[in-house]
Amino acid sequence: MNQPKKILCTTLTAVTVLSMLAGCQKTPETSIVTQKDQEKMIEAAQRGGENSALLSALEVPGRFTGEWKGVDDYVIVTADASITLPEVSAVPTATVTRHAFTQVDADKLMEVFLKGNLLYEEVLMTKQNAQKRLEELQAALRGDIPISSVTEDHTMEELPGMIEAWAEIARTAPDENERFPAEETFQPGDFGGEEEIYGYADVDGKKVHAFINNRSDWSNQALFYLDGYGDMNRCYTMPVAQMENPVEVTITKEEAIQTGNALMKELDLENAVCDQITAVAFEKMEYGENLGVIDSGYEMEYVRTVNGFPIAYTEFNGTSILENDAFIGVWAYERITVDVSENGIVYFNWTDPYTEPVIRTEDTQLLNFEDVSDIFAKMILVKNSDLKAQNVANGFDVIMNIDISDVRLSLMRIRSKDNFSEGVLIPVWDFWGTTRMHAVDRAYSGVVDEEGYYEIALTINAIDGTIIDRNIGY
Repeated sequence: MNQPKKILCTTLTAVTVLSMLAGCQKTPETSIVTQKDQEKMIEAAQRGGENSALLSALEVPGRFTGEWKGVDDYVIVTADASITLPEVSAVPTATVTRHAFTQVDADKLMEVFLKGNLLYEEVLMTKQNAQKRLEELQAALRGDIPISSVTEDHTMEELPGMIEAWAEIARTAPDENERFPAEETFQPGDFGGEEEIYGYADVDGKKVHAFINNRSDWSNQALFYLDGYGDMNRCYTMPVAQMENPVEVTITKEEAIQTGNALMKELDLENAVCDQITAVAFEKMEYGENLGVIDSGYEMEYVRTVNGFPIAYTEFNGTSILENDAFIGVWAYERITVDVSENGIVYFNWTDPYTEPVIRTEDTQLLNFEDVSDIFAKMILVKNSDLKAQNVANGFDVIMNIDISDVRLSLMRIRSKDNFSEGVLIPVWDFWGTTRMHAVDRAYSGVVDEEGYYEIALTINAIDGTIIDRNIGY
């Protein structure tokens, strides 16, 4: 299995939002990310005051528009954005805890995906594969084929030892037709986890791979995929919109969502909804070489809802990594990915599940949207204020353009700084946009990534207006 990479980040200096909004002040050098006390956050959510829990009273406009420039004109922000609100009248807050997959969970997943068929052990190397490798090495030793076609990391002098090792593997490896029943209960992990279930089953004439793994220091995962798909088979999804020669998707978006929704119902996740859907091509890769498209369909991200209010999915991992130069743990946001093509569900990946949310407040008190807009106008420049120092250090000027195209009100899980198992779901405003960098002196364009990327440019706590860093989770 591909092991997850540890995302390194530095916790930013914490200052209060109110101090930054008081009067006309010079843009500060540090971003505003404050420690969040979970109980105080819930208390704030429950207070009334001048704020209203009803979305209809927040005076949210039809669109979010504006232009801002700062950081010595190195940062230019424009907005002409749609505003997405959930179809609810009041906003909840809730608490969640990290959830490891139980045997009951595993049984349910295998029931749905394997349909009662026997689980077999994955065979990573068959006798036939080993024999083929042995024959290639022997041919290289005889000089029949160049050694570079067999290995790039070994010399001719090393081939006899490699041949001896592969001969032993070919002697002891199982035949490709041999099958051994796998354990369908959690076993001590072989892939870095504390416990796992790992194997494949024949389902309706197709091979379905299963991998369920719990890792308290990193990520809990349930992965099921059709043979030929998934990163274990070096098959990756490519958004059709990003392809030089887009392929035709032969199923409709509605059909994909219908299939995904039916799966959520089977898994007893009926409170999960499709939050994002993307037309994709399934491309086969082999050692960095693109072997072409094998299929097309849709990739969907499902998120849970609390009283009909979605818990937003984000690409960021919700990590807090460096603390006195020591890795201290990770708790990523829950993610449910479903890939659907004409072949049905070809890939399912559920990582970092939560417990069922416990509602703490039915009707959270929110800031008026005008106040949120004012905070955005100031803090989007504060967040990117280090660009000036970077330009000085680099010796050439780079301009950052941020185009805000979508603003969404959703729930986000926040946590205390050193807590990787408990969190509070609070409403936030996410400002999505495309960030593009370009060097003023075109002689430096080759060292600046000018392609642009779509991301959450700023997240604002909808209760108190503090800034939340999605990368560190508070």
